[in-house]
Amino acid sequence: MRDNKIIREQFPILKTENLIYLDTAASSQKPKKVLDAIDTFYKTTYSNIHRGAHFLGDQATERYEQARKKIGDFIHASSPREIIFTKNATESINLVAHSLGDWEGFFQEGDRIILTRMEHHANMVPWLQLAKRKKLKIEYIDFDDEKELLLSNIEKLLDLPTKLIAFPHVSNVLGTKNSIRDLCTIAREHCVLSLVDACQSVAHMPIDVQEIGCDFFAFSSHKMYGPSGVGVLYGRLSLLKKMPPFLGGGEMIREVTYENFTPNQVPEKFEAGTPPIAEVIGAGVAVDFLQEIGMRTVEIHDQKISKRAYSLLSEISELTVISHKNACGLVTFTMNNGIQNYDMADYLSDYGICIRGGHHCAEPLHNRLGIKTSLRASFGIYTTKEEGEKFAEMLKQAIQELKR
Repeated sequence: MRDNKIIREQFPILKTENLIYLDTAASSQKPKKVLDAIDTFYKTTYSNIHRGAHFLGDQATERYEQARKKIGDFIHASSPREIIFTKNATESINLVAHSLGDWEGFFQEGDRIILTRMEHHANMVPWLQLAKRKKLKIEYIDFDDEKELLLSNIEKLLDLPTKLIAFPHVSNVLGTKNSIRDLCTIAREHCVLSLVDACQSVAHMPIDVQEIGCDFFAFSSHKMYGPSGVGVLYGRLSLLKKMPPFLGGGEMIREVTYENFTPNQVPEKFEAGTPPIAEVIGAGVAVDFLQEIGMRTVEIHDQKISKRAYSLLSEISELTVISHKNACGLVTFTMNNGIQNYDMADYLSDYGICIRGGHHCAEPLHNRLGIKTSLRASFGIYTTKEEGEKFAEMLKQAIQELKR
């Protein structure tokens, strides 16, 4: 990898004195080139897209569609038309849930949707809502003591009247990297659609949706060094063409009368209204940033930092590490001996160390583990070995202070 110091210099916020940012899984920091791209667009090129008949509109549209192509190439989509922009991954998953639910004849009463017991709320609640609306059944794949999914009965589940399986590529709490290619292959063999929640993987490793073989793949720009306000949904073009629109309004229509409307083509069919134009352009520049470093390089760096953090924290008897031993980009733990998780997070914050405390939008998973909350330190391309070691030392100091 290029000198980590050179990479860190590209992030203005990391110049903040004494800051150790270990909350990248919640939202990553942004490199200067992303911030500059957004600022420059607003200052020099801003216009609405696809609608104007003037040069600013043409320039804005071109840059917006260039970002679509960059992101499509980044995950190896077969066409830019398979990339749909939303406001976040949560909306991307809701888009699929609502559209499939509105697709006449797709779901029948009693059909199953399969999830896992390590889901983020965003990949549970939309399906629970849909299950209520369409009288469907939700089944969950459990995990073992090693934080690995138990797939021994997956074939039996898929033999039942199942229409979709949705699962995380990487758990945002456990850090488990699931065997998504195998899951998607099994789903396809049983004529079951597959959706991958990739929020915690897309910034940490190379992605090829063609190789994975999924039908849908959802992620957010703000977790991959891009701006907030942009989500991405990859969908197989053949499916997207058949699915009804999720939202109604401008741009998603081809023709409107007082009695009816005709939807636009994909992807415009799913992008109603004025989108976050500058932010989408910024997301494209974030992809440029990652491509310049190289995703294999990013993966090696993030794995090394995560393994070192797991090792250091496993040596501290006053806490229990609950994440996978080979967790991707994070280490999650809970305090012992009566020390409250939130007290620890507050203590570390006073010393400039930013970690996440709570259930991380995965309350059922915490219940499954028999705990209410946990603490999570998560890492990015800017995280250094020294920061991980200082974090571990400050944990030890905090434990001594909070035990008094």
